[in-house]
Amino acid sequence: MGTVPGMRRLGCFRRLVAAGLASTVLVACGATDGSGGGSAADEASLPVTSAPAEDVGVPSMGPNVDRLPSTEVVLTSGSGDEVTVAARVAATDRARQDGLMGVREVPAGTGMLFHWDGERRDGGFWMKDTLVPLDIAFAGPDGEIVSILGMDPCEEEPCPTYRPGETYVVALEVPGGWFSANGVQEGDQLSWSEPVDR
Repeated sequence: MGTVPGMRRLGCFRRLVAAGLASTVLVACGATDGSGGGSAADEASLPVTSAPAEDVGVPSMGPNVDRLPSTEVVLTSGSGDEVTVAARVAATDRARQDGLMGVREVPAGTGMLFHWDGERRDGGFWMKDTLVPLDIAFAGPDGEIVSILGMDPCEEEPCPTYRPGETYVVALEVPGGWFSANGVQEGDQLSWSEPVDR
């Protein structure tokens, strides 16, 4: 599939993300090993909307999360129905490593968007020191959701790794059960607005 109507090529967001991100990092609530070597063509087709997310209403979730840029993520079904998520953006190694660790509540309609600047990934996520159940949607460079998984909290190792079984360029974490409750499924489209720095 092509990009969603109203989307534009990756611009300012690309400059927000530091170049040379590590391709194999084991993170809590973040990706484990497995990059796929993204290309310029992949980066150019990422579904970023043209408007910045001026105030997407992400409530406080703790200092490590609150300091991150925010964005509005739009999930669009094949029939055109849309639901939105007010999300923090984890686009650096450190932010992806911390993820939603230690967060006691992720309110409905909020979450975290993990971004790798177009780099294709195939590694999984784990939930080390994550206190609440989460759902995660993995999307390819065209914004199509290729996998949705439920993930359980893990306070002691060994923690399971949740792998999508497909390559992806972004992942969106939301409260456990939120995707199902809102009719979001594999094959739907994921797009987001330009992040707003804190």
